[in-house]
Amino acid sequence: MYQSTLKKRRREASGEYDKAFKTVYTTFVSFQYNSIPKATFGDPPKVREAFYEKNLSKHGRFCFWLGNYNNLFKDPKANEEAYKVLAQKALARVLDPKRNKPC
Repeated sequence: MYQSTLKKRRREASGEYDKAFKTVYTTFVSFQYNSIPKATFGDPPKVREAFYEKNLSKHGRFCFWLGNYNNLFKDPKANEEAYKVLAQKALARVLDPKRNKPC
């Protein structure tokens, strides 16, 4: 789930500091990610899956949480939908069959 070496990430980020600094004043909770202007269930399941996959695998971390659909924090069903994706990814990494079951 978007893991890379620290040196690689620092090289990639070196040119992004000015942009990041400017965007914190215009985004939700001052991170450089904004939610997309549509609700979770406004997209068909295939499109939603592709969005989650791209958002999680390409950006990871806070982007999945803050750069998600605009109703993630307000609608428990939307939150559950996002949780399913995260749980599926995390459980796939757990090798012990006794422990890789969803909660």
